[in-house]
Amino acid sequence: MKKKKDSHLLIDASKILIGNALYTFGIAKFIIPNYLADNATSGLALFFRYLTGLNPAIFLAVMNIFLLFFTRKVIRRREWGLSILGASTLSLWLYFWQLTPIHFDLGGDLLIAALLAGTIQGLGLGLIMRSGGTFGGASLIARLFELKLNVSVGKTLFGIDIIVLALSLIYVAPINMLYTLIACFMFAQVTQKVSSTSYTMTGMIVVSDKANQVAEMVTDLTKHRVTFIEGEEHKEANARNIVYTVVDPRDFIDIKREILENIDPAAFISVFSVQESFGETKGLEKLVHPAKIIEEATA
Repeated sequence: MKKKKDSHLLIDASKILIGNALYTFGIAKFIIPNYLADNATSGLALFFRYLTGLNPAIFLAVMNIFLLFFTRKVIRRREWGLSILGASTLSLWLYFWQLTPIHFDLGGDLLIAALLAGTIQGLGLGLIMRSGGTFGGASLIARLFELKLNVSVGKTLFGIDIIVLALSLIYVAPINMLYTLIACFMFAQVTQKVSSTSYTMTGMIVVSDKANQVAEMVTDLTKHRVTFIEGEEHKEANARNIVYTVVDPRDFIDIKREILENIDPAAFISVFSVQESFGETKGLEKLVHPAKIIEEATA
């Protein structure tokens, strides 16, 4: 079991390394040479580069040190550990690509530069999101706001992007900003396709003989409510508990691994995207047994 966990961790770490290499390549080879702006904290780093001449790799490193310090007790240990790897390699890769003598002569075509930048950066962030970690920066800020202020990740990231792009107009020409918006659009689309999570929620149905343990693990891990549904196997007529929950897409990977590796390897898990959900999803104090649900429904 430990070997499986180690192998999964190694795979996720590899995704972060490759993802950061792609993401920073897009910045160093297409964004900066073509005088485009960028969104999120990398865009803020480029803004300070214009004001002070500070290398954006150094700015991101310093900023991420502070963000990792303030989020160390807020986000889960595994996510925080992967974020340390992501934040450190982000700066290292960006510094490395700025030193490499690789240049692309696009003939001044800003549209091609924007499309290439958005696509390559989207591939990179998509891989990082699939690992369950982050590369620090805006993603850590968004997680902090989500957990402390109950503000959705999508709203926080959108707000940060608006502020950063507005500041970028100080040093980026209006025509270049238009192409920056094209790059941002392409970036968002590719990221969503590669990560397969977007910002929608993920619904899970788990059929297991150890439903109580599964439910307790989900509530402990995510603080989301869990509903029991009483099921019955065809022909054999054996009653089984079915666990239903809606969780953050980034939590799904950890939940699935925990169930299959540590609780019930024979569990049946069905996963689907939830476009909308209503009602409270946090603050569960106790689990409700199926018999209790039936009793209340028939009372």
